[in-house]
Formats: sequence, structure tokens, C-alpha cells
Amino acid sequence: MGDILSVRLDDQLNNLIKIFIKDHNLEKSEAIRQLILKGVYMNAVQDYLENKISVQKAATMTNMALSDFMDFLGGLGIGSQLDMEDILTGYENLRYASRKNND
Repeated sequence: MGDILSVRLDDQLNNLIKIFIKDHNLEKSEAIRQLILKGVYMNAVQDYLENKISVQKAATMTNMALSDFMDFLGGLGIGSQLDMEDILTGYENLRYASRKNND
């Protein structure tokens, strides 16, 4: 079980949450959890698209494996923006994992 959090919401946010609850037939706490998660995903995608962070960092921010995050981007119609640094980092991570598994 997670932490209990008390947050004061203004009328606009409260109304947006009520609309989401109605549209998705959810209880308030589940609706808020989903909206927060969607916000985290959106923030990671936006930062990635604005080249503020690497695709690996965006995947980490969303608690997804890199391949899952890339699939997520693909589902949004966003193509890969991998640069050489991303490819080399992935290669180094793969080499490290391979050595670790062989030990």
C-alpha cells in the first residue's frame, strides 16, 4: 500500500477530475492515480521530444524498460530520435548485462 496524500484542489482541477471519473467510470482515487501517471508519461515524452532528455532517461522517468518506452512512443505515432549517444549507451548496457550474466 502506498502513501496517503492530502491535496487541495481548485475548482477547475476538481471539475476536470469529475469529468475524467464520469468518462472512465472510475472511483476518485483511481482516477487521480491514472491522471498522475498520464502526467508523468506526458512529461517524459515532452522532455524527450524537446531533446531535454535521452530516450533512456525518459524510459527511466516512466519506470519502463527502454524497449517498452519505445513501443509506447510508437503507439503515439512518435518515431525514434535515437542519436549516437543513445545507441552507444544501449550497447554498453547490453555488454555490461552480458558480462554480468556470464559471471
